[in-house]
Amino acid sequence: MGQSERLQKLQNRAERLITFSDLNIRSSTLLSDLGWDSLERRRSKQLATTLFKILHNLATTRLNNLLKIPTMFHSHNLRNSKYYLFIPRPSIEAGKRIFQYRGSVLWNSSPLSAKAQPTISSFKASI
Repeated sequence: MGQSERLQKLQNRAERLITFSDLNIRSSTLLSDLGWDSLERRRSKQLATTLFKILHNLATTRLNNLLKIPTMFHSHNLRNSKYYLFIPRPSIEAGKRIFQYRGSVLWNSSPLSAKAQPTISSFKASI
């Protein structure tokens, strides 16, 4: 069992303690009753927010240099290309855990309405 799974189990136990619930109630129900996100969802939101900052030059230079924007590779404008990132092809399975890969896949699968938001606060509200 990985660290992420252990942390999620700990969160599930905490929600049961807070709500005085037994094991008959699903964890997802308790999460929604408390207004909490799962840890995986929180990580995805944080990654998406970081990507928004990078793409709008609100992040540090080091982070800005991590992603490749498709307009750098094409001399012609592709449909909605400004809303999609280049996804690196990992040579091994472990490569799918790197920031560039996970971030690009998450960003490309995000709704266009969220990606087109002009400010960080409106972006956070839309995700």
